[in-house]
Amino acid sequence: MAEEKKPNPAKEFLGKHGEKLGLGAAALALVLYLVFGIAMAKEDTSARDLRNVTDRLDGEMKKRHDIYTAPEVKIDSSSALGAWNTVTTAKPGGDAVARALPEFAISMISKPKEVQRAVKVPSIAFGTTAVDFDGVTITWSATEFTKQEIAKEKLTDFLKLTGFLIERETNGSGKWEKVAEVDAKTTTYKDNNINPKTKYAYRITSVPDPDPKKRDGAKGMTVSTPSPVRTLAIWKLSFTQPSKPAGAVQGSV
Repeated sequence: MAEEKKPNPAKEFLGKHGEKLGLGAAALALVLYLVFGIAMAKEDTSARDLRNVTDRLDGEMKKRHDIYTAPEVKIDSSSALGAWNTVTTAKPGGDAVARALPEFAISMISKPKEVQRAVKVPSIAFGTTAVDFDGVTITWSATEFTKQEIAKEKLTDFLKLTGFLIERETNGSGKWEKVAEVDAKTTTYKDNNINPKTKYAYRITSVPDPDPKKRDGAKGMTVSTPSPVRTLAIWKLSFTQPSKPAGAVQGSV
């Protein structure tokens, strides 16, 4: 009689628990796949972000930044990074490179203000006043700028005179009337339109070249007589029974 064959323990175990072992192995493989997949995905994202930053910095280096200024970059790292337009290698455990992106502020360049130049007009001085039977004669003088004065004040515009305005006040009325206008070379004038025994005051105003910038300093200078002058009286003579003596010249009485 043949000997009975003993059962195989391994086969019996696999027969009873094989399905459970297969499911467990599949679950373990799935867990490992997820763990490694997530880790690789994070690594790929960090590498992609770093590459984007590098590309952006390379692009900024090729541009002109005439009107841009890069502010100071504040980072958490205790070690100083390089210039804003250089690429710094990231150190383990930190993302200082990503936090060190520059921020640009636009500052418009304004046109510099024009320097305001001073302006000067030649000075004038009143001279003399002379009264006679047929009028009042007045004189004045004007002082032109020398070459040395013009060369010394380089930020000053020196204007020339084009003429003088002569005005007159009668008997202290406070009202000035225009008498005449003369050119810049004239420094004397006789007023023949006078009345006897009348007080007259005269003033003279210089007239400079027109200032194209309309500055206040371009106005002329005014001088006047120290005090009014009084014209002479006119005598009227009449003769009663005039006669011409022998030998008298023609027109004599």
